[in-house]
Amino acid sequence: MVASTVVCVTSHEDDRRAWVNENFGMVGQLPVYRAMLDRGHAAGPQDTVVIGDETVVERQIRQLFDAGATELLAVTLGSEEEQARTTALLADLAG
Repeated sequence: MVASTVVCVTSHEDDRRAWVNENFGMVGQLPVYRAMLDRGHAAGPQDTVVIGDETVVERQIRQLFDAGATELLAVTLGSEEEQARTTALLADLAG
């Protein structure tokens, strides 16, 4: 089972979640997505992304695999530095 999510290793979690909300918040207004968000107790797309420092992101990714994921399709988000941190963590976890 493939888990697909946005991933960002950052020290600016609130800023990145706000960006996701600004750019993808309208998704939460579509009935099919609203139903999925409600089932997951998420206010909007900003609550479905994997964002935080390395420790937080690793824990969230491990939770996806503990829930049954066998592969991860990660879309990186953030500044060049944040994307580099994210890519490095994902490579470490894959190795």
